[in-house]
Formats: sequence, structure tokens, C-alpha cells
Amino acid sequence: MHYFTDVYKNGLQFSGRLGRKAYWLFVLISFVISLVIGFTLGVICGVLRLPESAPIYSWLVVYAVFFLIPSISAIVRRLHDANFRGWWVLIALIPYIGGLVLTILLLFPSKPDGARFDRDADLSVIFS
Repeated sequence: MHYFTDVYKNGLQFSGRLGRKAYWLFVLISFVISLVIGFTLGVICGVLRLPESAPIYSWLVVYAVFFLIPSISAIVRRLHDANFRGWWVLIALIPYIGGLVLTILLLFPSKPDGARFDRDADLSVIFS
């Protein structure tokens, strides 16, 4: 669980690196939390016979928005650990193939050359 809290605590930090294990555990825990929230809301709506468009589902949206920036930060730092620039996160905007390419990049092992991203984020790091 400490991987999740460490990643979330540094959720606004886009410089530095994040190991493969820490990243994928963060993804797994986030996925499980969203499943639990969705299942719980589904049961509540089923028991109370609320329509599928009930405002109670907005809690799932709140969770997604709450974890959006930390998730992007984790992806950028994971890319840094694999010695890719953080801008590669934008490839996910390409329909169909972009998400697959980004997932493949996130599976790459850590590389020592990624230490160049350990410096504070400034323009020389971004454009070097």
C-alpha cells in the first residue's frame, strides 16, 4: 500500500522517476478502488431502485477527476525511468493505437540513462 501513497503523495511532481513495480502497483490499486466504488454504487442503486443516470454515480466521476493528475504524473515519471521524455504521454491522444503504444512504453525496464530526468523540471530538461 505504501507504493500507492508514495505515488499519490508526489502526484503533482512531473520530474524524477518512478519504477516499474511502483507504477503498476499504483495502477492495480487504483483499478481495484474504482471497481469497489462502482460495485458499491451499483448495489446501492439496485437496492434503492434508482435509475442508471442517478446522481449517485457522480462519485465515480469525482474519484476519476481526483486521480487524473496523479495518474498522469505517474505515467510521466515512469516514462522518465524508462529513459523516454514525458511528452510521450501525449501519444495516448491518438485513437486506438496511441494507448497501446503508451502501454508498451510503460512496460520497458528501468534504464540508468533515465537519471537525466532526476533534476528539477526546467526548460533545459524538457527540451534537451
